[in-house]
Amino acid sequence: MSKLIACIASALCCLGFITPTYANYDVEVKPYKQRGYPALPDVSQYTEAFFYDHLAKWTHKADVTLERLPEQHLIRRYRLVNDMQAQAKAQGGIPEVLVVSDGIATLQDISSRYPNALVHKSKEGKDIYLAKFPILVKGSAAILVSKNQELRLSEERHTFLVGGGEFFVLSGAVKSWRESTQTPSYWTGDKDAYRAFYTGWNGSRTYFYDSTFESLGYWNVKAYGVTLTSTSLSVNERTSMPWIKDDIATGVLMKNKFIDVYYGFYCYKAQDVVILENEYIKNIVYGIDPHDYSERLIIARNRTWGTLIKHGIIISREVNNSFIFENVSYDNTRSGIMLDRTSLNNVIAKNTAYNNGGDGLTVQESNYNLVWDNLFYNNKQHGINVRNSQHVRLYDNTVFANGGAGIYGHVNNLADHTHRKLYLDPFETKVSIDVRGGKLIANAGGAINVSEFEYAKIAEVALGDNGEKPGQPFKGDLTPYNRQILNSHRAGHYLKLNSKNGVN
Repeated sequence: MSKLIACIASALCCLGFITPTYANYDVEVKPYKQRGYPALPDVSQYTEAFFYDHLAKWTHKADVTLERLPEQHLIRRYRLVNDMQAQAKAQGGIPEVLVVSDGIATLQDISSRYPNALVHKSKEGKDIYLAKFPILVKGSAAILVSKNQELRLSEERHTFLVGGGEFFVLSGAVKSWRESTQTPSYWTGDKDAYRAFYTGWNGSRTYFYDSTFESLGYWNVKAYGVTLTSTSLSVNERTSMPWIKDDIATGVLMKNKFIDVYYGFYCYKAQDVVILENEYIKNIVYGIDPHDYSERLIIARNRTWGTLIKHGIIISREVNNSFIFENVSYDNTRSGIMLDRTSLNNVIAKNTAYNNGGDGLTVQESNYNLVWDNLFYNNKQHGINVRNSQHVRLYDNTVFANGGAGIYGHVNNLADHTHRKLYLDPFETKVSIDVRGGKLIANAGGAINVSEFEYAKIAEVALGDNGEKPGQPFKGDLTPYNRQILNSHRAGHYLKLNSKNGVN
């Protein structure tokens, strides 16, 4: 009899005829002010002329020298060469590096000076340059890979392209090259196998336009493929090496293709980077991965697809005050887009993510983010997944036909995340969401499934056939409130559930 009464009471709660006395939430329905949206960054200044205008500032021809690599302290300082013996073995003697300083060098300039270090040949209308030694561009210098030129960085001889100067690749190509097979250094599945890479460090300016980057990078700090990185320099380092700029790495990457790169893009403590209208094709771990303490980034109008191991686009560990908009991310093994590890005050707008093996969008341990006017559909897990994140605004998104919930919110104490140093990534096991406008349609796990939340606001959401039970699109701790939520959907009002146990 008691079970029967409980079932009847539960049914009446779901229909909205009684308020559940066991609930952990207070319910209020209030009018709200018209929501406003920030202006998206104007990217119209980034044209082909923008890159050539920066190139035109360089008029003085650089000095090019071949020097002992062990004496280039910053290569080791940035941990780009961890094993000097392996480097010596690859080069067949004391390792050396081509050094560009005090001006701009073209590939022709370097090859003319050292024809056996940068070997030139013409093939099918292209000028191909095979680097037999690594190339270092000092902060006082620049290098140019121009139209119809291809820079091949020998895998077998452990070459790379690095430095703190300005790097121009304009309608050209940079590839890690496997001399044994005369092919790019295609991914073999061995993350430790050496592949050449590009890294711009303190003070570097990266200008990549309309070019191809292929098969770069492997599992080594700052050698992931295409990397911008900054670090703190000691007074002694700045004094002894005045050509090192005590400045942050930045750059503009536009209309390029990144193929089979270990991390299609990675940055550490970079600022004001623009990643615009590129295509990231079957990269290994991530397509685009801005990381630690980077800010004011623009990631816009890119296509990221086919990432083999993880996500199409991810920002992680205090990547703040950035814009991710009008990107398309699909067929990635995990999520289309992710915000991770205390990435705050970001705008995720007008993106499309579909056919991903994880979520359309994942937000983990990242507060105060705006997710606005996106399209997430046909992802294997959830349309939007919010974990341990507070004050996440989900406005006017269209989310349909996902394998999990349209919007899924939950907490996790991460005790099982033994691979992470949680002291570097502080967070609270709290989740709060504000869902207004948009459409949630045909999501297998329900429209919204959220539990153990501080608050949940829901207003003016169009619904259609979510979950298995008609009339019950809201799951988790929202289950008893289906009728109240549905009844509150009148213009200009929101329903807010406040936790009785948390701070709102």
